Amino acid sequence: MRRLGLPLSALLLVLASACKRADTPPPPPPDPTPTAETKPVEPQTAPPPPACEELELEACAEQGTLLLLSPTPADAIPLLTWACAMDHAEACANLATSYRAEHLPPPAQGVVHDLNVRGCSAGSARSCGLLGADYYEGEAVERDITKAAKLLAGACEQDERQACSLLGNILVTDHQDLSAAAKVFARGCELGDVDSCKNAGVIYLSKLGEVQLALGLFERACAERDAEACYNLGAVHGEGLYGAAQDLAAGEQWMRKACELGDKDGCAGADKLAAAQDPNAVVGANLNVGSMDVNGMTIMDLQCRLSGGGGLFGSMALAGTLAEKKKAFDKCAPKGAAPIVRWDFDGGKTHVLHVDDPSEQVAACVEKIMKKVPATMQAQCRATLLIGNKQGAEQAAASR
Repeated sequence: MRRLGLPLSALLLVLASACKRADTPPPPPPDPTPTAETKPVEPQTAPPPPACEELELEACAEQGTLLLLSPTPADAIPLLTWACAMDHAEACANLATSYRAEHLPPPAQGVVHDLNVRGCSAGSARSCGLLGADYYEGEAVERDITKAAKLLAGACEQDERQACSLLGNILVTDHQDLSAAAKVFARGCELGDVDSCKNAGVIYLSKLGEVQLALGLFERACAERDAEACYNLGAVHGEGLYGAAQDLAAGEQWMRKACELGDKDGCAGADKLAAAQDPNAVVGANLNVGSMDVNGMTIMDLQCRLSGGGGLFGSMALAGTLAEKKKAFDKCAPKGAAPIVRWDFDGGKTHVLHVDDPSEQVAACVEKIMKKVPATMQAQCRATLLIGNKQGAEQAAASR
């Protein structure tokens, strides 16, 4: 099971994502004094495109936004370009976002940056966040971490989760201020950014020692079907990492969730934790049945890894092979017993790995009978067999 060492270089930091209020992040908010980047930009007086000639500015911007979702999103460009030039802040943000996401044909150099400058000047927090990303990336404009942090802090204060995510990145990689970064990421998490939940969780857990807070953040991300967050929960609970109380069952549960979401390490971790709880557990079982009665024989806690998968047919076929030996099993413990048997069907032979029963005589008898059970499939299994007197067998099972 991989351990949750989680160096900061492993943080999943997302470039240009979004955030909400937790605590005021250290970078100061943007200086209210207008600068070359944020001072008001004079609206242009170009005539509207034909599609907007009979529309008000707001209606033109809305029409352009709808076109972004149409089969021909490029038709939105002239509408949103004009609306942005007329200082419609959201038109600037929507067009710039679509360009950055490559949902539109590549624009001329500097176009997206100009959209961000105008949108931010017109009051769009999203545009200010995108402008901060411009300064962080240093492609459309000379890289300036200080300007980036101020713009992103202001956008994050206005609930732009992507700005919070990128600001957290800056606080980790450029400012080495993990406490502030954790707060900013936590804020992004509150706004729904899953990567921010994980990043905050990693810092709180491995660097700040706030285990319960970290687990809550991981749980939030896991609930959003993030496999890595589920795995982290499994590792912390299952191995008792960072001072957390070890809970093998809880660890297995979270690992199973990670496995269901496609994390192969989660599958392996779940099997390891299951085996730690029960030495007779079948690693990688694809057949699990709590209790079943076949031809008068009760079989409990059946676990098998069957070649070709499990399912109802697999369980019935396997139980049927055991039930054929019911009379012989009953003779092993006439007063009733509930031995736990671990065996393999391999190459047409039955290999009994272990029989667990308080009575060595019963265990030896059951092992002898099990070796005679026909191996009709490839399988690794374990089960509790209720043999002999029914009431006595049930009491034996309940006492285990």
